[in-house]
Amino acid sequence: MKRAMSNLFSDRINEFARWVAVFMLLFFMTLTGACVKGGSGKIETKPEVISGLAVETLQLRDVADANVTSGTVKARTVSVISAKFMGNVTEVRVRQGDTVRAGQLLLNIDAEDVARAMEAALSQKELADVTAVRYRKLFAENAVPRQQLDEVESRRKTADAEYARAVANLGFARITSPIDGVVTDRRIDPGSMASPGTSLLTVEDTSGFSVETQADERMVGRVVVGMPVEVHIGSIGRAIQGRVVEVSPSMDTVTHSFFVKVAMEDPALRTGFYAKVSFPLGSRKALLAPVGSIVTKGQLIGVYVVDEQGVISYRLVKTGKTVDGQVEILSGLSVGDRIVIKGVEKAKDGAVMSKVIAP
Repeated sequence: MKRAMSNLFSDRINEFARWVAVFMLLFFMTLTGACVKGGSGKIETKPEVISGLAVETLQLRDVADANVTSGTVKARTVSVISAKFMGNVTEVRVRQGDTVRAGQLLLNIDAEDVARAMEAALSQKELADVTAVRYRKLFAENAVPRQQLDEVESRRKTADAEYARAVANLGFARITSPIDGVVTDRRIDPGSMASPGTSLLTVEDTSGFSVETQADERMVGRVVVGMPVEVHIGSIGRAIQGRVVEVSPSMDTVTHSFFVKVAMEDPALRTGFYAKVSFPLGSRKALLAPVGSIVTKGQLIGVYVVDEQGVISYRLVKTGKTVDGQVEILSGLSVGDRIVIKGVEKAKDGAVMSKVIAP
């Protein structure tokens, strides 16, 4: 009897525990359901509201169109100085960066061997002169044939030429600057051996520079001598006004382009700078966005767009050239799109803009 009563009591306790568990489960489900939207299983969250943004509605604008080519900046005159004969350099009077004048002594080459060669050439010349005088007299007396006289005269002329060359070489031992300019390269030091044809110094006339480039065939007839052009130098971060000074009348049949030389003056220029030359083509319509509206995320380039409901979204774009603080949008945006131009750092994908402020 006691065992039966004990089992009955135990069963009722277990049943009560089950009902408590069911009740607790229903209670928590009710709490969770309060946060569930329409039983879809998605948690309802309110979008973040962002204030202090300025937007701009994109419109087509007139932009200057140009044919852009590239080239390398060169000094107006570049003089590469080399030795005329082989010899030991005894003195170098200039350093790289020095300003020099035309006729200024740059370096000396040991002329001892050249001087001996000149003395030998002088002796040969004097002997040839005396021999020629004697043979002329003999020929006048019919003592020698014309052929022998001609041979003697030929040797005399050769001796004269050798002597003149030796005298010139002696002068070449003193190397002077052929132009006013700046020493931009020095490749020789005292004690070094100078060889004919080997560059020793380079002097450049830095009073003016030029860019040699190839213009597209569609520019034929548009590019003329005297035409002003804009030359952008990336190394100095700005554009320089140039002037066309030479135009080739012929076309390259392979590249379908023609040679153009542009002259320019600016103390910041240096030989070797990379340059982009813009030949004007008139104007065209383009979609422009302020530079400050462009947002880069890693390798992605885009802008924040605001729709009619004020929802902000990040949209990828393809950009073109930048002019006067405006970036050309090649794809990704359309006329009428509203983009964030101020407060870009606060904009977030999926957020909502509270109100529009004036740009």
